[in-house]
Amino acid sequence: MRRIPRWSAERRRRFVAQGITTGDPQTALRFRMIARLSRGISCNQVALGLGCAVSTVVQARRRYLEFGRLGLLDRRAGNGETKVTSAFREELRKVLQRTPQDFGWARTTWTRELLALEMERHQFPRVAVCTMGRALAHLGARLGMPKAIVLCPWPERKRQRRIYELRWLAARATDRDPVFFADELDLHFNPKIGRDWMLPGMRRVVITPGKNEKHYLAGALNARRGSSPG
Repeated sequence: MRRIPRWSAERRRRFVAQGITTGDPQTALRFRMIARLSRGISCNQVALGLGCAVSTVVQARRRYLEFGRLGLLDRRAGNGETKVTSAFREELRKVLQRTPQDFGWARTTWTRELLALEMERHQFPRVAVCTMGRALAHLGARLGMPKAIVLCPWPERKRQRRIYELRWLAARATDRDPVFFADELDLHFNPKIGRDWMLPGMRRVVITPGKNEKHYLAGALNARRGSSPG
């Protein structure tokens, strides 16, 4: 097996700098491999020092000996224009700020597959699931658990009027005529809510469905004392 000729320290520094200027971490890593091999270090030692597999170092050496510096470049450079452009990522950010149901889908949460389909409907090229994953990572999106909420069935005007009445009664409570805030908790079996892709600082909310099998827990709070009746 041919070896990488020994280089001077200055040539190694220039070679490593060339790899960094490519802007691709994996390409820069291959340049560092060759620079270390040019010091007479074995592939095993280079792999141990850079924290990579020995086979990766062997392959980089083979490509360099066969094609020179060009052999270390990312071979996907000739695949054509990238599909995930800045416009694609900006539109993806806007899509993530809304729910699938806003776009007519039956799901309540996003998956990478569904995001790829939705972006295609926005006149962008279809991308693979792994490509969508990289685009989400670039946006800093995370796969988190949405928060389930229940909306008040009353109109906003009626709800605000009732809140005002309750506060008016609580403000005039006495020991002789106490006012208690009472509420009950429904324990029921809701369908499982899967994880969803969300932007940084954002948490999705999912409206829970209607009636289900339930159990109840009730309690009361003295509006004046701030304690339970007991």
